[in-house]
Amino acid sequence: MVMNTRNMAAFATHGAALGTAQSAASCDTRSNLRVEVLCDYKAAEAVWRDLETRSDTTVYQRYDWARIWYETLAPVEGASPFIVIGHIGHQPAFLLALSSMRRKGSKVVRFIGGKHANICLPLVAEDRIAQIDTQTLKDALLQAGRTEGVDLYHIGHQPYRHADRDNPFAAFDKVVETAPYFETPLSADFEAFSREKRGRDGLKKLRYKRKKLQELGNLVTKRPETFEEMEQVVETFLEQKAGRMQDGYHRNAFEDEGAADFLRVLARESFENGSNLLDFHALWLGDTIIATFAGGLGNRQYSCSVNSIALDEEVMRHSPGDIILADVLKDLCEDGLERFDLGVGEAIYKRKWCEARTMFETFYALTPKGAAVGALMRSRSVIREWLKTYPPLFRLAHRVLNLVS
Repeated sequence: MVMNTRNMAAFATHGAALGTAQSAASCDTRSNLRVEVLCDYKAAEAVWRDLETRSDTTVYQRYDWARIWYETLAPVEGASPFIVIGHIGHQPAFLLALSSMRRKGSKVVRFIGGKHANICLPLVAEDRIAQIDTQTLKDALLQAGRTEGVDLYHIGHQPYRHADRDNPFAAFDKVVETAPYFETPLSADFEAFSREKRGRDGLKKLRYKRKKLQELGNLVTKRPETFEEMEQVVETFLEQKAGRMQDGYHRNAFEDEGAADFLRVLARESFENGSNLLDFHALWLGDTIIATFAGGLGNRQYSCSVNSIALDEEVMRHSPGDIILADVLKDLCEDGLERFDLGVGEAIYKRKWCEARTMFETFYALTPKGAAVGALMRSRSVIREWLKTYPPLFRLAHRVLNLVS
């Protein structure tokens, strides 16, 4: 059963959470499944915020992060809210934060965030996890898609496992992504954690780099203390990122329309109300910011969203990015966070602290037209992933595409 609430102005608060998980066979779960589609993200706020408190989520599934994306980047990308809520019994059990858009004459639905969301997951109440399997998600997407005329679901940036649990999307037909996702569990004992990750020699090199930078001036990693300082850190990041991307082989995502504003709003709200949507750190050398690092908090996980370093050869020689990352990890360990990730994309510095996880994307077509578009998108994904296995060729393709665009 699907209840279409496109024009709904408010969503009634649901009952109290169940204290214990109920065991039920998958067929019983599906027979009790009621799917709701909301095309106004504000109408989903009450349920969404409640599920956040009952789910092991990352920042990319939080309501406030999604709200800012819907308000800033979705209109630029021609995307509209498409929020699927699955009810089992009388209580919401999961929520899929999606958006719909037209692609080649078809209605395509994806997770929100695009390139700014490193990991895309269902928001599932912990007391319902055992009941939300692959077939339940397929049934929910099918019901929602038939009601709203969806041709294709394109579901990307999917890990096979998250928080020691299998991802139900992993059983869908999929394409493996070449670029890995980097994640690690944290420890309350940062010294033990850093010894395990970096080893004696690695920590010795890190101390040497810090010492060499300290010889150039007063060195300190800190969060912005005033609104003006926060703005300075954000603008420094954007400048450093733009400078780094001028090699012709890389594309600066923050040059896209709306992307810089999306970042600024996340940082501003995070600073003003302590929401930790995008918490910036800066590494200062005297009065100069030589590196930035920012990420957001889910319930138990800190996810790095952006980072940058100054394009100063003397500074770069001593790896300021390595220094600020170690300082941020120390803070997170002391704050009691359980997991940390450095997002998607290969980099040597990521392997020093995190383990690489394989990611995938899937194409779930509901109509012949969706199947045709999905086949085209899938072929493009396969070619893209193949090119990534040949870095010189991949960089050349990127450069050509950047010149053409």
